[in-house]
Amino acid sequence: MLKVKFSALFLISVMFFGVFTESTFAYSQSSSDFMYSYESSMNRIQEVLSEFIIFSEDGIEVTRNKGQIISSLNQKDINNLNKLSELQGIKRDKPLTKQSIVDTYLKNIENLNADVRDGKLEVLSNGALIDANDDHFYVQGGVTKDQNFWWGKRRYKSTANARTWAAELLFLSEANAAHAIIAGAVFGPMGGIPNAITGIYIANVANRVNYHNSLSNRGIIIDLHWTLTFFTRTQ
Repeated sequence: MLKVKFSALFLISVMFFGVFTESTFAYSQSSSDFMYSYESSMNRIQEVLSEFIIFSEDGIEVTRNKGQIISSLNQKDINNLNKLSELQGIKRDKPLTKQSIVDTYLKNIENLNADVRDGKLEVLSNGALIDANDDHFYVQGGVTKDQNFWWGKRRYKSTANARTWAAELLFLSEANAAHAIIAGAVFGPMGGIPNAITGIYIANVANRVNYHNSLSNRGIIIDLHWTLTFFTRTQ
């Protein structure tokens, strides 16, 4: 009986507060200068890439060749992105390079354009690509919806949805679940997620979601990049 009560209390604690292991707690202190520097490098990489991107109702157009895009990136930002990946729990066979980053973005842009051509996605004026049959629904505490962009996926979670989602991710981080299940839980319907995400990674996602969700009653926004790095904030 005592074991059952303890399990129930543990589940409630996970749902509301999350599990803070040594690794994930270290990442939760992301206000430090070095973490800000790493995240700023991710932003700069995307700002550089965005200069070569234009949108239309037909999809996403890349206006320069791959070599020109690669030469525009700064190696220091690439190094910082690799450090950010490590801190967030991403385990890669090889470090990211200028070429591998550009290849990853171009490949996923091609996939998005294919979905636009097939009528699965439509392009909004802000460059977001949404399900052509999407009927966005709003709930108390913010909006819950997904939007695709050339750089990855943006997920909006209401207060209640974010809490439930974080609990699910924390459970999966401890359960040694199959990669496909973990990738689907984190990214939603988005194919081609590489085998680089770890239990620490999804626990970090969950704990950042719980942290930002606790700051307001409007829910959270999480940006999931094609490089698998992520950034979380309140709605």
